Amino acid sequence: MIARESLIEIGRFAKPHGINGELTATIDYEGLETTELKCIFCEIDGIPVPFFVESERQKGVSVLLTIDGISDERQASMLSLKTIYALRDDLEISDDDATGGWYAESLKGFTVKDNDETIGEIVDIDTSTINYLFIVERPDGSTVRIPIADEFIVAVDEKSRVLEMELPEGLLDL
Repeated sequence: MIARESLIEIGRFAKPHGINGELTATIDYEGLETTELKCIFCEIDGIPVPFFVESERQKGVSVLLTIDGISDERQASMLSLKTIYALRDDLEISDDDATGGWYAESLKGFTVKDNDETIGEIVDIDTSTINYLFIVERPDGSTVRIPIADEFIVAVDEKSRVLEMELPEGLLDL
């Protein structure tokens, strides 16, 4: 069985497209080709189930995916509105990516520090607005939202799982 820690959220299925089993999906990572991944995963009955992408084609800001074994609208509808995951290892995130941009989802579980002061742990990403936010749980159990912006990120230490940030004064008081 695949451990949840080895998966990372990469997007979401929308609805079936046509009658041949194609699915509309949004992928959160610009330039990510799902056909280059070993497989994608969707949670079914609480278990991550692998699916193999046969083809991907662009449709506006979305993509249309053809999944191996899904050949009609009825089968495709079983994946509608489900979150799409990939293996972290398939995304090949390395220290070199820190300057080119990290995937926000890959930073879940990291400790956020601002000028050597521990703010808390990234527990989720708020994608409900155009500007994504880290949801950080403070040591006292409260949460704070921090804008995901390159200009605030000083360093990413993958080994220690620490995200060093330099936040504008008063941001944490909002």
